[in-house]
Amino acid sequence: MQTNYLIDEQQTIGENGSRTHGPNAVLSMLHHYLHGNTYGEKACHFHADNSVGQNKNKTTVHYLLWRSEVYNENDDDENSLKWYRWDNFFTKYFKPLRGIGKFHHFRFTSDEVGVVFARETLDQPEKRLVLLKESANLPELLTTLPEVIQPAGLTEERRRYLYNEVRPFVQFNFRDEFCPRASEE
Repeated sequence: MQTNYLIDEQQTIGENGSRTHGPNAVLSMLHHYLHGNTYGEKACHFHADNSVGQNKNKTTVHYLLWRSEVYNENDDDENSLKWYRWDNFFTKYFKPLRGIGKFHHFRFTSDEVGVVFARETLDQPEKRLVLLKESANLPELLTTLPEVIQPAGLTEERRRYLYNEVRPFVQFNFRDEFCPRASEE
């Protein structure tokens, strides 16, 4: 089964639909999916690329550590997608994994809080890496969500473009929702 997220550009983190590929956007969608589609499973396997040039690797490892530590789901509005500032949130609790680009296999377990087991290849032994900071407040970590990022919306220039250029191609009953009139019109 594949799940795709189709999000109106005015509802994304960045203005005019931008900043949808960074760690905050990617992990917010993953969190939303896991929050609404898990049924008490004891194990899970993820397959993902390791994009060394991107900042989301470190934050993704931190998110999976946090998630494996049995985070207490207490979000009231479980059906709506919220954008969270994951990158800033985790720096308070976890250290970065040095040399993250050389590792291709990670294992997380709730048996050892803040520990990731990493391998460069499947045939090598795992390395036990402690990423939880000694100063981390564990009860706070397990009961707190990051700051919510409000959608940035559309600039007036983008609204004018959508209204003038895209609106004629949108089904009539959706025009006002997806291509509203710009304030200057």
